[in-house]
Amino acid sequence: KMVREKMMLRSCNLRCLSSFCWTSSLISSVREFSSAKEHAGTADDYWNLLKENRSKPNIERYLGNIRKTMVSSCVQRVLAKCGSEESMLGLRFFIWAGQLPNYRHTRLLYRNACDVLDLNQHPELLIQVLNSYRQEGCVVSNRTFKEMLSLCKEAKLAESALALLRMMPDFSCRPDTVSYNVVVSLCSCKDIDTMESLVQEMSTHGIHPDMVTYIALIKGLCKRERWDDARHLLADMGNHGCVPNLVVYSALSDGMCKAGRPEMAMELIDEMQKGGRLPNVVTYTSLIQSFCERGRSKEAIKVFDQMVANGCFPNRVTLIIMFNGLLAEGHLKESFTLSERSVQNGYLPCDQCYSLLVIALLRSGNMAEAEKLVTGMLENDNRPSGLACSTLIRELCAADSSLDAFLWYGKMDSQGCFLDNEVYSVLLLGLCKQNHRAEAARLINAMARKGIRLTASYVHCITQNLDKHAQNPLDVHHIVDKEG
Repeated sequence: KMVREKMMLRSCNLRCLSSFCWTSSLISSVREFSSAKEHAGTADDYWNLLKENRSKPNIERYLGNIRKTMVSSCVQRVLAKCGSEESMLGLRFFIWAGQLPNYRHTRLLYRNACDVLDLNQHPELLIQVLNSYRQEGCVVSNRTFKEMLSLCKEAKLAESALALLRMMPDFSCRPDTVSYNVVVSLCSCKDIDTMESLVQEMSTHGIHPDMVTYIALIKGLCKRERWDDARHLLADMGNHGCVPNLVVYSALSDGMCKAGRPEMAMELIDEMQKGGRLPNVVTYTSLIQSFCERGRSKEAIKVFDQMVANGCFPNRVTLIIMFNGLLAEGHLKESFTLSERSVQNGYLPCDQCYSLLVIALLRSGNMAEAEKLVTGMLENDNRPSGLACSTLIRELCAADSSLDAFLWYGKMDSQGCFLDNEVYSVLLLGLCKQNHRAEAARLINAMARKGIRLTASYVHCITQNLDKHAQNPLDVHHIVDKEG
């Protein structure tokens, strides 16, 4: 009896707990719905206010009449309503919202604003807004310029950013390090001379460059291959209270590698190590890639060995670069040796490491070796990655071996390997082209069963090939993606 009572009590408690969880979930859903509805309503209020007062000066003072907490979703909705047709209204609202206390735009929202307002095609809007502020007597602060410069940064508008920086004193605003950094970073990609003059200008006005400034400078100097100046900059950083860190050294090393100067990068890495700064995997990988791209994979192996000896282990990117470099020079044995070594030392799990090698083998035209490796993986219950499986089937279809590709599909499918959806369409097209209708029918049924749709871009070619053999038609319409 006591056991029965305990079980009844437990059952009652579970029902109560379940009811509580369901009620909590319902309340949470209602709150989320109410919040979304409220934000949508607030966005409508802002939009209506913007439309009603678009011809009045200083429209921002009317926006402050809506006493609601600003959130990103509300800003996004208002921008969507403004669109490119009301871009000036949208831009003024965005700048105003970004200056509100206790609110900050996310980087994603800056990107969205640039797209919606089409700032890449109409950068002049930023200057027009400033001129409107001036004519209407609006208050313009450093925060105003910060919002506008952030938009320039996201849209990569170097000339507009420089123009805004030059206009700041006209509004009694003093540029600071952050303002200069935006313009310097943008100019480092295109206009190195302007970048250097801006840094000199900073010093003239008593504004000290920081780590961001120096990294932008180094990247710009690397693009001009001014290595001596870049190295002098490293020495000069200490005079301004900036001790070169790993990021700075890595930026210089990466610039040397991209310019085809791996030996110089090696010297820099040696210098880093002597100074007690151990390079990270990104620095080493950049150097390895530089050697591999120049057909010097044996030297890349030495860098790889040095990296491991210093306690820095390779990642997926490092290994695929090494495999590609070795195979491009025909070092098949060395690539397999590297994969075995990587698995044994635990750099990557077995299935991930071998999958990378499969992809590299296929890219270098070693189809037979790739098939052998995949066979060995499946026999040892090492499932190849989706990319490795998909790449193998794509390459076989490209070589007009769709029947072999279909056989591989069967093996992979039986062991639960993943294939990207488009590969099904590639394989079906290959089977139809070579008139393997029985296999095509089986694949169509498998696609229908798995809910995999045939994209519209493949439909025409497939139906064309099917029409050549109309005596035994195959229906593909039930797997066509209507939205494709």
